[in-house]
Amino acid sequence: MALRLSPRSKGASINTSINSLVINQIHLPAGFLFRLAQPDDSQFLLTLFRSTREHLLLLPLPKLQLELLISQQFLLQQSHYATHYPLSSNFIIQFNLKSVGKITLDESSDSLRIIDLAINPEERNKGYGKSIIRALQSYVLCKKVTLILSVDLQNALAKKLYLELGFYINDISETHEQMVWNGKDKITE
Repeated sequence: MALRLSPRSKGASINTSINSLVINQIHLPAGFLFRLAQPDDSQFLLTLFRSTREHLLLLPLPKLQLELLISQQFLLQQSHYATHYPLSSNFIIQFNLKSVGKITLDESSDSLRIIDLAINPEERNKGYGKSIIRALQSYVLCKKVTLILSVDLQNALAKKLYLELGFYINDISETHEQMVWNGKDKITE
């Protein structure tokens, strides 16, 4: 099944808040790169999405129906992001030129929001997520804005990481906790 990414993902219209100038101001650790997601990244993004939805893989469905469900959930997520964060940008996270994850960012005058951050299962527990979050913390500290993200209530490992990095819970919904980092806690090694 071919997946179509929304126009904001295609690079056809890079928004005014997250553009190449802003990305160049985020000082990623050596070896890391944020590359604007392109249409030919759709299979990588779907595979990455699938890896974050292990609960769906447990459903007693035929393989074809399961794949269709996951693809539909992925497209719904992308549609939700496009509707609620129309100026956001999708980036492929590369380490030593290998695609290891994705991040979706949305910047406003008072905050930088991490809409989505996912790392390939084979690349997890190597400190990549922590390194990226620290780089974003340094960026928002210089800009004097807040870093915001949401974490799934069932994702205890991510929540633990965010708490260790100085985020605090700002709001709770039925499915997610909104977490904020405002720079009051220093960035620690």
